[in-house]
Formats: sequence, C-alpha cells, structure tokens
Amino acid sequence: MTAAIIALSASLAWGIGDMAAALASRRCRTWSVVFVSQIAGFVIGLSVLYLLDRPFPGWRAEAPALLGGVALAIGMVAYFEALAVGTMSVVAPIAATCGAVPVVFGLVAGERPSAIQALGMLLVFVGVGFAVYQRGSTATIVGTVEVGAPAHDARRPRNTLAAGLAVVAAICFGLILVGIAAAAKHDPLWPPVAARITSLATLATIAALNGLRSIRRREAGGSGTERLDPRPSRMSAGVWAGAVSAGALHLTAAVLFILAAERGFLSLVAVLSSLSAVVVVGLAHLLLHERLEKQQLAGVILALAGASAIAAG
Repeated sequence: MTAAIIALSASLAWGIGDMAAALASRRCRTWSVVFVSQIAGFVIGLSVLYLLDRPFPGWRAEAPALLGGVALAIGMVAYFEALAVGTMSVVAPIAATCGAVPVVFGLVAGERPSAIQALGMLLVFVGVGFAVYQRGSTATIVGTVEVGAPAHDARRPRNTLAAGLAVVAAICFGLILVGIAAAAKHDPLWPPVAARITSLATLATIAALNGLRSIRRREAGGSGTERLDPRPSRMSAGVWAGAVSAGALHLTAAVLFILAAERGFLSLVAVLSSLSAVVVVGLAHLLLHERLEKQQLAGVILALAGASAIAAG
C-alpha cells in the first residue's frame, strides 16, 4: 500500500509538470522549454544532494541512469511537442503506456504477467488505436491563450503526428524508468540527477546539429525553421516559470518513483506512476476545455483501464 501511495504521488507530480511544460511549449519552441526544465531539475537536484552531503556513487553505479538520460532527452522533446501540437487528452494516455516497458524487461528477466496484466496490455493496445482515430474535425484546441501568442496555439490538433511522437515518448520514458530503478540500488537520490547529465548533453548535441543545419539552409537560400514553426524561440516570463516548475516537479516525481520501486514491484510501480495521464486529461478538460469524439473518449477510457489492469495484476 505504501508503494502504491508513493507511486500515485509521483504520477500527480509528473502530470502537473507535464501540463506546465505543455502549456509553455504552446507559447515557445519545445527545445527551449525542455532544455530549461532539464537544467532546472539538474541544478535543484544537485543542490539538494550537496546540502544532504550525498557523495557521488561512481560512474559505473550510475551507468543505467546515464544511459537512460539519453532516452529521457528524446522522450521529453517528443512528449512535449506531442502535447503542444495535438489533443492532450489523446497524447497523455498513449505516453502512459510507458509502464509496459518495465513489464517487458521483467519478462526477459523471467517474470510472467498474470492473466489480468495480459488483458490490460490488450486494452491499452485497442484503446490507443481508438484514441488516435478521428472521424471528423470536431476536436479542437481551445482555451485562453496569452495575448500576443502565435496562431500555433489555436490551430486544429495534428493528432496523427502527436500520436507518433507520443509512442516514441512512451518507449523512452519506459527505458528511463528501468534505468533509474537499476541505478537506485546504490543510492536512491542520485539517479534522476545523473540522468540529467547525459540528457543535457544529448539535447545540446542535437541543438548544435540543428543549428548548423539551419545555418547551411540559410546560406543556401532556403527557408529557415521559423517558417515551419511559428512559435518564438525567446521565452517570456510565464514560459520560464512553466519550464522551471516542470523541471522541479519531474525531478520530484522521479525521486518518488525510485522510493516506490524500493518498496514494491517495478512493473506495478511503473504503471501506477504512468497514470499521470489521468492528471493531464483532467487538467486539459478543466483548463483548455478540450473535446473528444466519442470513439476517442472510449479509447482514452480503455487505455487507462488497461493501465489499471496491469497495475492490479
């Protein structure tokens, strides 16, 4: 019971952080939001470790978390971009299937899912299919938009693109969950911070490569990325606040996840933590008044029911 409560607390922190980052990504380019949120999480985490006088366990001990940091960088960019361009109530449940990755690792290690877990995986698969299917054009992004924000915020969601990005995010998030759980055997507080070392390095490398490509494109007389993405690269005070808040909340959620994994089965804790989708869906309905088609709503319900079934098993 204690592990479940801690895992659900992690899902709450992750969900609120996801919403903060998603709203920021609708008013600024996703790369900027992710980079700032990761820096904020790293600085806050490193400061806490320093105050607690927790020595670094060593590079070998933190190797799983460091490898997971690469997946974290890719997953964060994919997820926040999906939330920014698609319907959040569709994107979040797809990303919530990240809990299936630790289950797969458990199978490789010799674990066998129960019948209800197998049923849960089937429900998740069917639910995702329904959630991403749109028969009409009624789904819209609505709600209050910051004055002066680009038209990107108000356009019709591109749920096909968003769904693909969400699947990438789900795989990456599942890998980071496995990585930080493995590294937590040496120290429960260092893995989320260590993961952000390679996460920031990966983001910086990709950003540098994108910058060089943009320069070459402009020198060749081609159009820059500004025409493809109308969101500004400069961050307003509100966007800064959202990105930093997301970084702090995601770091807190990762620590809570590790503490829960130490007290319960990894597969169970991972799926419970991934129910942050429920938080995102609820906030999207309350804050953005998102509407779903009937089959999409059914898909969301099936995906969440499947995640719950995996946890119950």
